[in-house]
Amino acid sequence: MKRYLFALVLLFNCAVLISNARTTDILMNRGNVARTGLNSTETVLTPALVSSSSFGLLYNNPVDGQVYAQVLYVSNQLIIVQGQPRKRHNVIYVATENDSLYAFDADTGAKYWKTSVAPAGETSVLSTDLNSTDLQPLIGITSTPVIDRSAGANGTIFLVAMTENATTLFYRIHAIDLATGKDRFTPAIVSASVPGIGPADTFNPKFERNRAGLLLHNGIIYTCWGSFNDNPPFSGWIIGYSENSLSMVAIFNTDPNGSPSNTTDPLHGSGNGIWQAGNGPSVDSDGHVYVATGNGPFDSLNSSGFPALGDYGDSVLKLNVTGGISVFDYFTPFNQAASSAVDRDLASGGPMVLDIVGTTGVVSKLLYQAGKDGNIYLLNRNNLGKFNPNNNNQIYQEIPDGVPNGVWSSPAYFNGSIYAGLGPLDGAGPLIQLQFDFTNPEKPVLKPTPTSSTTHQFDYPGATPTISSNGTTNGIVWAYEQNNGQAILHAYDARNLQTELFNSGTIGGAVKFAVPTVCNGKVFVGTSSSIAAFGQSPGNSHHLAEK
Repeated sequence: MKRYLFALVLLFNCAVLISNARTTDILMNRGNVARTGLNSTETVLTPALVSSSSFGLLYNNPVDGQVYAQVLYVSNQLIIVQGQPRKRHNVIYVATENDSLYAFDADTGAKYWKTSVAPAGETSVLSTDLNSTDLQPLIGITSTPVIDRSAGANGTIFLVAMTENATTLFYRIHAIDLATGKDRFTPAIVSASVPGIGPADTFNPKFERNRAGLLLHNGIIYTCWGSFNDNPPFSGWIIGYSENSLSMVAIFNTDPNGSPSNTTDPLHGSGNGIWQAGNGPSVDSDGHVYVATGNGPFDSLNSSGFPALGDYGDSVLKLNVTGGISVFDYFTPFNQAASSAVDRDLASGGPMVLDIVGTTGVVSKLLYQAGKDGNIYLLNRNNLGKFNPNNNNQIYQEIPDGVPNGVWSSPAYFNGSIYAGLGPLDGAGPLIQLQFDFTNPEKPVLKPTPTSSTTHQFDYPGATPTISSNGTTNGIVWAYEQNNGQAILHAYDARNLQTELFNSGTIGGAVKFAVPTVCNGKVFVGTSSSIAAFGQSPGNSHHLAEK
């Protein structure tokens, strides 16, 4: 009888584990609103499996454009094709620069549906029409969408798409049913204006790029905006839409007055774009939203220590998003003007929210930020530090040249370590591991030199890593490489980045700022014309030991 009860308990526990594994989803850029890039519920992928001959390419499905947006994963999702239910499946959603959204079976690669979000008479935008050289030849869906499984009858994916007709450019925000691929509402055309005398107080799609991933927070979809090749006039925007109607509910401009003018646009004072290597805004447990801005105007301070005209160049902003959008606190490096003059954006990487528990149980509420200037800024979220014209001594920790030659990627966090990809312009750099030091039990800080780094050097823009683990065990760091225009997937042991577990070889043409998605035993990456999936299969032989 005891043995029978034990068997029942064991069976129940196994069922719980399987159920938990099946409910893991990746619904947004970087997997969570802290933007840590960590999936800590991965029970299938282990270092031993990934380095074995049974792990490799499962399928590589063609799509009709470049895949800049991160692939999103929804488990046990109802699919309806031509009005007919196809039961429930694990589904990946893939958006392209040709304004298409695909739903593929995550396990088999079968295509369920493809939706074009371009209205009749419109197409995705030619890069030549925007004088854009860093994203070619088509511009459509660039930012990572966000999914709400509870919105609508079947769940909803929200995305921003750019289109054009013979005379006009458009951005629209869409709310698309996860089962059918159909718009739930009439898509909303993006438009906005704010008071001011700056370069871009009225939103113009020709000069604004939606690069940062979308954020869903308290029923509002937040979109962030930068520029195309710094072509003026532009400014940084945050525009919020109700997820229940797509009506616009919040507007914020990071450069409403363009003061003082800068070298990017001396006539108008353009700047302060939000692009963050594609990372979406981050959110802390108190509901504050964080973004970083690029180079541009940072004007004189008022008596409260805030820019009097509201121009926040090269800054980390802590935003209050209750009843609109306003700056609650901020940090700007002391040498902002000098950095701005030579295009050393603070926002070439995205902000990551961290709650680090010291050895006595004290929680340090931190934010990690690094950009083109090569410095690491670890900020206290309770007091970011604002602006000190003499130095940065007011902040929690600064590591000068902590990411040598700067970053054009965003970090990830796992088990006391931050992982950051280096890859400067016209150069290459490793993926590095930065570990927290708990010598001071109430103030953990980052060690100033990497604990480990990859032997391999990643070409510009470096890797934005994704980490999979089962709790604090089986940590694997996944990195997408752009090698002479070709895409390669790497996997490393999180304990020591010199241990490479997997190298896919070339899987297709590469895209910049691509982020691997890891979920339920599989890894998904986009290329310039396909979506590739990796996992366990007896027939696979693409593994490091045989190369």
